[in-house]
Amino acid sequence: MRLAASTLALLAATSARASSVSDEISASGTQSTVQNPRSGSVSNFMAASIDVGDRWTVSATARITLETPTPAPAGAAFDDRGGTVTDFSAGLDWEATENWTLGLTLDLSPESTISSNAQVLLQAGTGDALIRATSSNASVELLAAYDTAGVSDLEWSFTGAIGLGRFQTMQRIDAAQRSDGTALQSSDLRSECAPLRSRCHALLPAIDGLSDELRSARISAGALATFQADTDVGVNADYYVYADDPANVGVFPIAAVGRFGAGAPIAPLRGLVRPMVAHRFGAFSLKLWGQGGRYVTEVGQGTAGVGLKAQYRLSHSFRAWISASGQRDVAASGQVSRTGVLAVGVAYRF
Repeated sequence: MRLAASTLALLAATSARASSVSDEISASGTQSTVQNPRSGSVSNFMAASIDVGDRWTVSATARITLETPTPAPAGAAFDDRGGTVTDFSAGLDWEATENWTLGLTLDLSPESTISSNAQVLLQAGTGDALIRATSSNASVELLAAYDTAGVSDLEWSFTGAIGLGRFQTMQRIDAAQRSDGTALQSSDLRSECAPLRSRCHALLPAIDGLSDELRSARISAGALATFQADTDVGVNADYYVYADDPANVGVFPIAAVGRFGAGAPIAPLRGLVRPMVAHRFGAFSLKLWGQGGRYVTEVGQGTAGVGLKAQYRLSHSFRAWISASGQRDVAASGQVSRTGVLAVGVAYRF
């Protein structure tokens, strides 16, 4: 599973080809819950796009994410929390005609390990568990874009994409304890979390250790309208299908850290819609976007978010921006998790 941020990016790129490099640093904070036991992360996202000849463009990205350790309970030897995740992509776009562009993107997030302290809601009281997830992700995406490529007061771009992904994870609970500091054995934790209505049922697969994969396909479509060359209004939609059971990937947010962008989902998605509007005031521009979607029924309920980006063009070649976004996720149990992301970036065009 991979979020299709590249679809709207290709919509914007089809109207003006130019080589560029960029760097964005972001920091996120997350309200930790049983299904989303994270505290936040710091990420550096680097991208380059190089024109090769008149019709070909080669692109590459690299993201390094440092997961912030979650607080450990008093008296617990829950060390080695947090971790580092990397993600790399390479793409090739071909401007087949003045109006049509075709693209291929390969993405790889190598195997890495994240550890996190998760609060366990027991039948009587609470506890804590140290969860360790070793995961990886790989995907391929095919894109096609049509651009009216005119200079009228209303121009259009349309994009469609198909993506295939393979996500693998191995998870286990290394240690657990009750709120009074007494140890929780695996058998006790299993008894607490086994009932379907248990408040810690999401942790059940990791108690004995799990190793599973999630193969997915994503269908994406997007449209972008440009009014009088200064205002963009667009929407992008994704729909996901799975070859494996999404309920078998354990505590998904820990395994997915840094592999699906800054605002990572808390569970495998079923569908997502992202509208946006942007306006250019000379060298200054503002972009507002939102998102709303549903998770696979068995593992989550819904997600919603909103964000704002302010950008200033310092010269013909340099631009800088700052953005802020918020995301609200509802787990299958009804628990609500909120995430905020703040990012700053610069880009050079040549």
